[in-house]
Amino acid sequence: MVVAGAVAWTEDGAAFVARAGQTRRVGAGKAIGIDGRNVVLLRGRELVDGSRSRRVNATDARWGDGHLLTTHPDPDGRVSVVVDGRTVEHVRTDQAKVYPGQINARYAVWTAGGAGHFYVERYRLGDGRIDRVPGGDYAHPQYGAAVDAGGAVYYARSGFGCGGATLYRWRHGRVTRLASLARSQDYSASWYAGGSLYFDLGDCSGRTQHLVRLPLA
Repeated sequence: MVVAGAVAWTEDGAAFVARAGQTRRVGAGKAIGIDGRNVVLLRGRELVDGSRSRRVNATDARWGDGHLLTTHPDPDGRVSVVVDGRTVEHVRTDQAKVYPGQINARYAVWTAGGAGHFYVERYRLGDGRIDRVPGGDYAHPQYGAAVDAGGAVYYARSGFGCGGATLYRWRHGRVTRLASLARSQDYSASWYAGGSLYFDLGDCSGRTQHLVRLPLA
């Protein structure tokens, strides 16, 4: 994730942050957001923000602008999506999964689905409305969602298997193609910040991965 010149990520079970040309290991856990000088961590079922910590019922999470998006599996096979402690959706499909995207002061996005069919949804914090981004099918699932303050959603639509994905923006009901990846490259997560889209571009062999900035008009 990227906020105000800082980049945070997770590597081998530990969180790192790069700021002003310097990289620092934050500690064990998964980086889920940046809160001022702190990297917000999910460490097991504990949310850690600097010296503050609290228990959360979550297996994955994202933090942004003071808001928290979490997910956790239910005993009946569903997966719950929770925003600021309120359950906003239960996803129930074969092999149900939910991958948190980005959350800001007005919107949250995530990827949901299972058994090969994945789609992107946008949640509006103000009134609880959920919209599903159009497009995508079993052969070309959608994933890697980010959202800006105006509600524009950024995501990828898969090629066949790994590589060759196309990046799109969904804004005011209109889908716009932004870029296409090489057949040997793919990404899993993206983040909108300061007029650009950032994503973790890697090769399908898993040998290399790096952060890419895509300026947006």
